[in-house]
Amino acid sequence: MKKTVTLAFQRWLEQKEKRIKILSKGSQVVSRWVHRVTWQMFDTWHQYNITQIRRYYSMTKVVVRLNLHCVAAAFHKWTAAVSGAHAARARVETQSRVKLRVVQKFRKKTAASAFSRWMEHALLRAGLIKSLIKSLIKSLISSRVQRFVLVALSNCVQ
Repeated sequence: MKKTVTLAFQRWLEQKEKRIKILSKGSQVVSRWVHRVTWQMFDTWHQYNITQIRRYYSMTKVVVRLNLHCVAAAFHKWTAAVSGAHAARARVETQSRVKLRVVQKFRKKTAASAFSRWMEHALLRAGLIKSLIKSLIKSLISSRVQRFVLVALSNCVQ
């Protein structure tokens, strides 16, 4: 019986060593698999983050371009509005100058007409005065003096 117990004990020890070896090898395999899976998980997570960062920067570029496009469009509309306003102001100024010229022509015509009427009236009065002076001179002085006075008078009135 001692032999059987010894044999059984040896078998149990062999089984225990085999089991330890199998567990050791299995745990190494499982450990490698766990490390590989963990590494793959971290690698996948890293690739995902790199993709997200690239997307973030590309979307940032797109947003910046859109903003710049909007700014450029707004600036273009503003410059068009300003040039339109300048053109409108130039048209208004041109129209004002033309109106002013027309009004000045009317004023000049009115002033010229008034001056012409005044000149006609003044010449008419001068003619009346001249004829009145002539008749007075004729009645008052002799014919020689009359000619001298009439020539001097005609030189002054003209």
